[in-house]
Amino acid sequence: MKKGTIFALLFLVLVIFERYLFMAVDYLSALNVGSGLNVTQIVDALVDAEKVPQESRIQKQLDERNISISSLGDVKSDLDIFKSNLDVYKNETGLVTETTNNSAVGVTNNGKIAVQPFTHSISVNQLAASHTLAFLGYTTDTDTISADTVQIELGTWNPGGTFTPDTAGTTATVTIDSTNNTLQSFAAAVNAKNIGVTANVVRIDENSYALSMISPTGEARQMRVSALSGGSTVDSLSYNNTAIHAGKLIASGKDADFTLDGLAVTRNTNSVDDIVNGMTIELKQTTTNPVGIGASYDKDAALANLTDFVTDLNFMINKLTELTYRGSPGGEDAGPLADDTLVKGYLRSFKRMTTTPLPGFQDQTLYLSNFGVMTELDGSVSINETKFEEFFTANPDAFSAITNTRAVSDSNLVQAELSGSLWKTGTYEFDKLSSTTAQLYKLDENGARVDAGHAMSFEGGKFKIADGDARGLALTMLGNGEDAKIFIGKSLMQTIQEFTDNILRPNNDIDVKIQAYNEDITEFNENITDLTERMANQRERYMEQFTAMESSVASFKKTGDLLTNFMDSWRASLKS
Repeated sequence: MKKGTIFALLFLVLVIFERYLFMAVDYLSALNVGSGLNVTQIVDALVDAEKVPQESRIQKQLDERNISISSLGDVKSDLDIFKSNLDVYKNETGLVTETTNNSAVGVTNNGKIAVQPFTHSISVNQLAASHTLAFLGYTTDTDTISADTVQIELGTWNPGGTFTPDTAGTTATVTIDSTNNTLQSFAAAVNAKNIGVTANVVRIDENSYALSMISPTGEARQMRVSALSGGSTVDSLSYNNTAIHAGKLIASGKDADFTLDGLAVTRNTNSVDDIVNGMTIELKQTTTNPVGIGASYDKDAALANLTDFVTDLNFMINKLTELTYRGSPGGEDAGPLADDTLVKGYLRSFKRMTTTPLPGFQDQTLYLSNFGVMTELDGSVSINETKFEEFFTANPDAFSAITNTRAVSDSNLVQAELSGSLWKTGTYEFDKLSSTTAQLYKLDENGARVDAGHAMSFEGGKFKIADGDARGLALTMLGNGEDAKIFIGKSLMQTIQEFTDNILRPNNDIDVKIQAYNEDITEFNENITDLTERMANQRERYMEQFTAMESSVASFKKTGDLLTNFMDSWRASLKS
């Protein structure tokens, strides 16, 4: 090859090197002036050998986090559905009520007394009604109330116009001042007294407004209204059943009048819960023919509810078991939450609930196993129907322990009810000391008192307790009442629902964990970006190093070619 040709080729290589640094080595190799190695492939292999393991590790962590987030989301969704399903079973005690005329009379279990099956016949002669008054003569709802005070009393209007206050002495006095001296603000002030009287401002036409007052139902809960200004009666805002006030009467208060199995009965309300033990009878309209009402325990209905509940519970247990499965030596893959202690804790709690005692329903503590619900080796539950039928038939009221949180009395003369959430399950002893004083003691499993007792106050016709483990309990005496055992029990349904409510509360542990995992994902993606940039720089360094090497090799080859040509020329000169 001529020297001019060699110089031209070398010049071309240098130009290409200058413009395309990373491609230079390949041109050198292609021209057979370098090492002959495919340097680009070598550099790529070196970079990948360093990059791929790190990238794979980060990608694996990223994939695991995404799978965990998806699985935790499934747990929340399934728990929410499970919690909603529990609402279907709540208060389903197996007691089935029926009436021959649903439009006239209704009957429901009020949970205040253990119910025994019954049948009765009712005829409704008169519904309970409220005493309703209307005070007219106002042009706007902001008209000024021309009185200093207005007193409202509840009681009975007797023949002849005399008034007898009710036995509780229910009364309220509204003092008129700048905050309640308009028609609308006065009505709000009356309602705030909470004596059962409802005040409303009614727009009759464009320039006519009225103030209506509606009492609780019942003949003995009618109203006497006395408005005073400067010590004198304000007739426009008073009612005393005289002729001058007759125009204010819209409806008189009446008691419900009905017969139960031929016995004449009156009550001051249409919602009667002290006739049939544990049941509330709703009087809806008068009847021309007797209405049959009844209740009986339906074993098949109770079993159907229990079966559906067990199915839902098994779904949750199996789902959590699958998600937290640790795998097996046989090659079965572990679940996506195999190392998640939070979800494992939920699974343990669900399993524990199937064996948790259910106190406060009867003298003896109940268990789910009493109803034939058994825990299998895999943690799921099943029902022994024969055992269920035997226990339910002998003790149907006990089924409330599964579905119906309640407070009940063992006496037909004492009705119990609960409010709030500060009470604790258990058996209590009610000791009635007088018509207005009583003590409440907590009992152990053997019926012995475990505390010194708590005094009960008498308010609104009920004995109430403000401290101790039975806070929120109220007892109503029927007749004179009597000493009684009180059972306060929290159903299995409520226990599970409270547990799921706690899991799903705002900013719950699952949400916190998902947020942390999302932060991890952000960090992992940043790590991948950093790795990609770092490996790009590393590749650039490798290419610079190999390019320098190839240039050196090319230079060595050039020197070798010159020496070879020199030797060839020298040998030729010796021969000549």
